[in-house]
Amino acid sequence: MEQDLILLAVAFFSASMLQAATGIGFGIIAGPVLLLVLNSPAAIQISVLQSWLICAVLVPGLRSAVQTDLLKTFAKGSVIGIPLGGVVYFLVSIGLLKFLAGLTVLGTLFFVLHSHNEGRKRSANGDAEAVMPVTAGPWPLSMGFISGAMNSSLAMPGPIPAAWMSGAGHAKDRVRATVLALLLFTYPAAFLLQWFLVGLEWNTVWLCLGLAPATLLGIMVGRLLVRRVTEEVFRWFLALVLISTVAGLFYDLVQTSGTAMTDREKTPSGALGRLAELPRAKLFHAPTHLELMPNLTAACGGKRALYVKRDDLTDMAFGGNKVRQLEFYLGEAQAQGADTVLITGAVQSNFARLTAAGARKLGMECHIQWEERVAKQDPRYRNSGNVLIERILGATLHSYPEGEDETGADRRLGEIAEELRQTGRKPYVIPLAPGHAPLGALGYVVAARELLQQITAAELAVDGIVVASGSGATHAGLLFGLRALGSSIPVTGICVRRDAAAQGPRITQRCAEVAELLQIENRVADKDVVVTDAFLAPGYGRASEEVLDAIRLAARTEALMLDPVYSGKTMAGFVSAARQAEGEGALIFIHTGGTPGIFAYEDDLTA
Repeated sequence: MEQDLILLAVAFFSASMLQAATGIGFGIIAGPVLLLVLNSPAAIQISVLQSWLICAVLVPGLRSAVQTDLLKTFAKGSVIGIPLGGVVYFLVSIGLLKFLAGLTVLGTLFFVLHSHNEGRKRSANGDAEAVMPVTAGPWPLSMGFISGAMNSSLAMPGPIPAAWMSGAGHAKDRVRATVLALLLFTYPAAFLLQWFLVGLEWNTVWLCLGLAPATLLGIMVGRLLVRRVTEEVFRWFLALVLISTVAGLFYDLVQTSGTAMTDREKTPSGALGRLAELPRAKLFHAPTHLELMPNLTAACGGKRALYVKRDDLTDMAFGGNKVRQLEFYLGEAQAQGADTVLITGAVQSNFARLTAAGARKLGMECHIQWEERVAKQDPRYRNSGNVLIERILGATLHSYPEGEDETGADRRLGEIAEELRQTGRKPYVIPLAPGHAPLGALGYVVAARELLQQITAAELAVDGIVVASGSGATHAGLLFGLRALGSSIPVTGICVRRDAAAQGPRITQRCAEVAELLQIENRVADKDVVVTDAFLAPGYGRASEEVLDAIRLAARTEALMLDPVYSGKTMAGFVSAARQAEGEGALIFIHTGGTPGIFAYEDDLTA
C-alpha cells in the first residue's frame, strides 16, 4: 500500500505539472497508474477530481488570458455534447467508443500539424491576416460539442478544444487559460455521471485529499515551465500529448480486443420494475470492490483471469452478503414503525449476527432464535465467532431444538413476536421458509446491476459467476437481476445446505417470487438455474478436506479469509471450475463473508 501511494504521488506530480503547463494531459500520465492500483470507477473519479482541482487553482489567475467568446461557444457545444455522450456511453461498446475517440483525436492531431505548417509558411511570406486566430464560425461550437461528448463518455474533454485552438493560431497562454476554464465547468459533469452510474466510495475522497499536496506541487512546477516555453515548443509539445492520447486509446483497444467489444449491460427504464419504490435502509457504502486475484489465477493454472466480488467488505459488523439483503428487510421494518427485529438461524448464523448489527444501527432491539442445525457442542462453537458478536451487540437469544424445520422455526418466531406485541413492542419478523416476499433477494438484484457496471468499467468478458446457494436469496437475486438486465452470464450456485435436487427448485421458486414482487417478467429459464452439491459433504456446517484446502489456498494466495460453512465450500467449487475451464473469459467469485465463523471452527481449520 505504501509503494502504491508513492507511485500515485509521483504520477500525480508529473500529471499535474503537464496539465498546468498545457491545459490538458493529466489523464495520460495519471490514468494508467490509477487503473493499475485501483478499480476502474475509482480511477476515473479520482482523475476527474484531481483535474478539477488543477483547474480551480489555475483559472482565477488566468482570467485575463481566457478567450471569452470561444469559451462561451465551447460551453454551448458542451451543453449539447455532455448528455449525448452519456447516451453513447450506454448504447456503444467501450471498444467502439475508444476507437471513435482515437479517430477524432487523430484527426485533430493532423489538423494541428497541418495548420502549424501552413501558418509557418504564411508567416514567412508576411501574410499576417492569414494567420489571425479563428474565433467564429461553426468549428468552435463543434469542438465544444465533441469535448462535451468525450467528457461524459470517457472523461477526456480537453484534447479536442486545446488542439483546435492551437491549430487555429491561438497563443499558448490563451489555449491553456481557455481550456482550463472550460474544464472547470465540464469536469463536474463527468464526476456526477460516474457517481450516478457506479456510486462513490469515501475512500476515493480521502485518497484525493491525501494526494492533493503532490498535485499542488506539480501545479507550481508547471507554472514555472510554461513561462519558459516558446509558442513553437508549446505546439509541438501539444502534438506529442495528442500522439500519446491516440497511442494509449488504440493500444488499450488492441489489448482488450475480443474481450472488451461486447455491449454494455444496460438498465432500461422499468427493467427492474418496482425496485426503486420499495423501502430500503442504507447500511453500507456501495459498490464493493471487484478485484483481480493474480496469485490464485496462477495457482489454478492461469487458464483464465479470476476475480472476486468483495461482499465480505460491506462495512457493518464484519460484513457479508446479508447486509445487502437486510437493507430491504430493515427498510420495510422502519416503514412499519417496528422497534424490534426477530430472526431465526443456525447457532453460527451470519444472517443473525448482521441482523443484530443492522437493528442496533437503526435503533432497534433484536431477538435471535438459534436452530440446532449442526451437531457441534464444543465451547468455541457455542461461544465464539458470530455468537460472541451477537452477545456484544446485546441481542436477546432464544433456542429452537430442530435444525431442519423451517416452517416450525418460523412459527415459533411468530409466537415470540406475539409475546413481544403483548408487552407493547412493535416486532418485525424476517422469515426463513419460502412462501414469503423475498425482500432479501432484492439486495442481490441491486448487486447484479452494480456488478455489470463494474464488468463494463473493467472491460471484462465474463464466462461465469460462482456463488453460495443456501437460503437461495443471494443466488436467486443475482441470477434474476442479471437476466432482467439482459445479461446471459452463467451463474453457478454451490450448495451449502441441501442437495442439488432440492436446491434447484428452491432457486426457481425464489426467482418467480422476485418477479411477482417487482411486477415484471421472469426472464430466468430453467436452464439458467445451475447448482452443484459436489462440495456439500459431509453436510451443512461441516467441511471436507477439499473445502479446507480451498480455504487455505485462498488465504495463502490472496489473503482472503473464508469460512467452512459458506464461502469455503463456494471457493472449493470456484477453484474446481477454474482448473477445468475452457475458454478465455474471466470467472468471478462472490465472497459472501462469514469471517467471524472462522473462530468457531478453530479445531477444523488447524487439524
